Amino acid sequence: MSALNRLFTNRFALCQRRLIVACALFRFVCIASHNSSHAQSTNIEIGATDKLSSTILQNKPNRIGMNMGAISSRGSEQPLKNLIGYANPGFEPLHAQQIWTLTTAGTETSFTIPDSKDGVPSNYWQGGTFSVVESQSRGAELGCTGTIASNTGPNYPLSGAMSGLTPEITISSACDAPFSVGDIVILSKSTFPTPESWWEDGGLGGTTGTVRGGAKLLSDTTDLCATCGTQALNMNAAVSGS
Repeated sequence: MSALNRLFTNRFALCQRRLIVACALFRFVCIASHNSSHAQSTNIEIGATDKLSSTILQNKPNRIGMNMGAISSRGSEQPLKNLIGYANPGFEPLHAQQIWTLTTAGTETSFTIPDSKDGVPSNYWQGGTFSVVESQSRGAELGCTGTIASNTGPNYPLSGAMSGLTPEITISSACDAPFSVGDIVILSKSTFPTPESWWEDGGLGGTTGTVRGGAKLLSDTTDLCATCGTQALNMNAAVSGS
């Protein structure tokens, strides 16, 4: 075959390949255009059953997790939808609960919360309950539960210093053994009704109220409807100028 014929054959083959590619691209564009013109919404359902076989895949799927830090009005610490619980919009009594892993040994009647920046006032936990739910030492204090007699405080801040003291909890009845390092203790207390000072001073009870000129923020527990909860907020401005 002459060089001229080979050149012609090669160019012809190249043109064929380019034509095939062009046709393929054109067909792809046509298909894409056809599909987009008839596009329909697609619903993807995520659940515990396989819709093809109706077979239960997971009886008890894990629940969605949440941030276990403090509740705040901004940032990643907003674990509750619409911040319900941050500013107590339902005006219900506060139910305070804390879980601590002890880092220092205590006695049969006392233990220390490992938080040097704890800011609750003295005897805040008085009347609340405690439970030792786990013990690394497997000591006899495991399972001990009872009433909190008192706690030290306030512990933070101290005269403006950027440090504090770890608060000590004293219980009403002795456990069978001293509190030990690694014990997991749950503190729980519900205060009903919410004291006036909590509404007005803020910082306790989930409130940040402010009053002036003799106004008062009071807990109303006497004239609620049957489905209105356990208490409401009475914003008392009876004093002139309040």
